[in-house]
Amino acid sequence: EKGPRPTFEVGPEEISAMIVLPGGKVFLHDKLGSYEIHSGKNAIGSGWMIALGAMAMGASSAKAVNVAATYDGNTSKEVDTLEPGK
Repeated sequence: EKGPRPTFEVGPEEISAMIVLPGGKVFLHDKLGSYEIHSGKNAIGSGWMIALGAMAMGASSAKAVNVAATYDGNTSKEVDTLEPGK
């Protein structure tokens, strides 16, 4: 079911989105365009490097966001997680 179209306070050149399709394919859309991601762990946003580092050390995605928020003032500790197939 479609929901309302989101509105943004920034221009499209400033928006990044990670799109996960039901079959498990992952696409990243940013100012450079859209492309498929083939790695197993992914992150976007200002704290993405910290989050990837935390996941590389064994943290869950939710824990990785919390670690990133500790060191990056633009990362919120609020997180929603999705599990493929559920």
